[in-house]
Amino acid sequence: MKLIDRYISAVAQQLPVSRRDDITRELRANILDRLESFEDETGHPATSEDESAILRELGHPQRVAAGFLPPQTLVNSNWFPVFKQSLTYGLLIVFVVQMIGFGVTSLNSGGLHISGFISHFVHAALIMFAVVTGVFYTLSNLKATANLSPYCKWTPEQLPPVQHPWQRIKLEENLNEFVSNLFFLVIVCYGYWMSENVFAKFSISPNPNLSYWVLPLSLWAIFSVGFSLWKFRYSYWTQSKLLLATVQNLLGCTIAIGLWLEPELFLNHSLRASVAQFINQIAHWTLICSFLMFLFWAVRNLYWFSLMRKMEEN
Repeated sequence: MKLIDRYISAVAQQLPVSRRDDITRELRANILDRLESFEDETGHPATSEDESAILRELGHPQRVAAGFLPPQTLVNSNWFPVFKQSLTYGLLIVFVVQMIGFGVTSLNSGGLHISGFISHFVHAALIMFAVVTGVFYTLSNLKATANLSPYCKWTPEQLPPVQHPWQRIKLEENLNEFVSNLFFLVIVCYGYWMSENVFAKFSISPNPNLSYWVLPLSLWAIFSVGFSLWKFRYSYWTQSKLLLATVQNLLGCTIAIGLWLEPELFLNHSLRASVAQFINQIAHWTLICSFLMFLFWAVRNLYWFSLMRKMEEN
């Protein structure tokens, strides 16, 4: 019986004090009933080995204790959709912050520290995951908040006016656009605030004669970042959004062509002339590809705008 007492004691340690006596009493009765049935079937008293076999059949004390308690989850079904969404946006925020830090650090040091960026991003992402999970674990398991729903004030009238898949703005596309434009804004503005000592660290640098492009590029990037934030808040296309997106992309076409017409985008400091020329050629081809991409998006948005007009007319 000492083995049974040890088993019941181990189970009791996993139980709340308020229910410990009732559950252990019930468990002891269950074990003794099993021993009695075993002795009736075999016709001889149970040995310590027989008791051990019966206890192993019941299961580990922690599992047995959990069976007497209400189910407990990391995040319950009421909070899980918001938990998942919070992780997504938390990862977005971490990535944006790390990208900005990476850009500033690279511009200050004159080099690209890819390994440092990856290390800091993973570290910050893990901290974000732990914090968000801890918050939602608490909300899911506290009596005061476990049965609450963040959607308690939801009404069908709040649903977006979406009838076709193309009307939804994909998160990954908007995320890519937001991060790219924000990083571009940091590079454009910060690059022209650097001192000559920092510029001297680079083997190749932007042509200072292009400084008059800083203002239009910055304004376009600021508008694009703000537009992306609006699309995060309301992730579906409307006629007004499509018109703004068309204007944004047409301005992008204009900027890409304007920069493409510039004869020299980068100045060579310490590279071979052929290498510097190759980098300038890559930059010009990148601008051509950007022009075609912006043009495609503008035409696509105008097509969707016409479809939306027809849907409203019908």
